Amino acid sequence: MAIPSRGIHGLGEGRDNLPRQPGPLIGREREVEAARCRWLDVDVRLLTLTGPGGTGKTRLALAVAAAVLEQFEHGACFVELAPIRDPALVGAAIARSLGLHGAGGQPLLERLKRFLARRELLLVLDNFERLQAAAMPSWRSSRRRGAPPCAPARRRTPGGSSPTGPSPAAAPAR
Repeated sequence: MAIPSRGIHGLGEGRDNLPRQPGPLIGREREVEAARCRWLDVDVRLLTLTGPGGTGKTRLALAVAAAVLEQFEHGACFVELAPIRDPALVGAAIARSLGLHGAGGQPLLERLKRFLARRELLLVLDNFERLQAAAMPSWRSSRRRGAPPCAPARRRTPGGSSPTGPSPAAAPAR
């Protein structure tokens, strides 16, 4: 069974901005279904796809996002983090992908948190593994000050490495 390609839709015009795939994803039905089932577990808020570079984690993540898209009231947002070198810019990259612009009289990270706190949105963070360790302390510290969680809906971050190839791993919501 082939998994169909997904078109590009701006979040303002449609429910997602998932990149168009060059063709159907073939032979990964088992992995897509396993990850999709994890998303249906209400305790799962973070899903990480792991595997060596070049094994198709991004393609798999996009297929899973397309398969669970209707479960998210406000759709899905794909955020490409490969060009980002400074972990402090992760929030700005997410905001840009969501179409958040302008100063708004509030720090960008705070505006992003407020925006996400009011939505059930799937964030697909591609290449986050390179920035995760450095980026997470600033997000955690802002949460300790009583800020709402960065993304109240489920999030997926591809990356990491595994000798067995890409596999979904999930962490329960906290």
